[in-house]
Amino acid sequence: MKTKLLILALTLICCFTASAVAKPLVWLPLDQGVTQAQQKKRFVLVHFYADWCQDCHRMAKEMSSDPALVQRLNQSFVTVRISQKEKRQLTYQGKTQSESQWVRQFRPPGFPTLMFLSPEGQEIGKMPGYIPPAELSKLLDFVQSRAYQKMNFEAYLKTVS
Repeated sequence: MKTKLLILALTLICCFTASAVAKPLVWLPLDQGVTQAQQKKRFVLVHFYADWCQDCHRMAKEMSSDPALVQRLNQSFVTVRISQKEKRQLTYQGKTQSESQWVRQFRPPGFPTLMFLSPEGQEIGKMPGYIPPAELSKLLDFVQSRAYQKMNFEAYLKTVS
């Protein structure tokens, strides 16, 4: 009897644990992401990427496979991807153009680059290059706490390290 109860308890724990796993990270197009951010009053994380960029793929994979990071991004941010070559038409701030044209307009300094937008759609700043999950978590803290209004990210890191 005790064995059956133990098996039942373990089965229930496994079921509840499996259902508590974070939803997958959803990448939206720019126009949908900004609209959703405004409705939900969330910051926007924009990931500029290129198909040929190995660090872009690595960073996207790490962001999508870290359960704590996925949960945090899903709960507090809206995630957007903009491709260097995509021809899909997007409207942002009343202007419609292709994703690749948006890349040229936003001028990421390289690939990958993360750009953050306020819930109102205003640019906060860009962070070029590969960012490991631990540093990305600190960057999310920096944006969410609105510390960017008082200092740059390097200065912020000195206050939290």
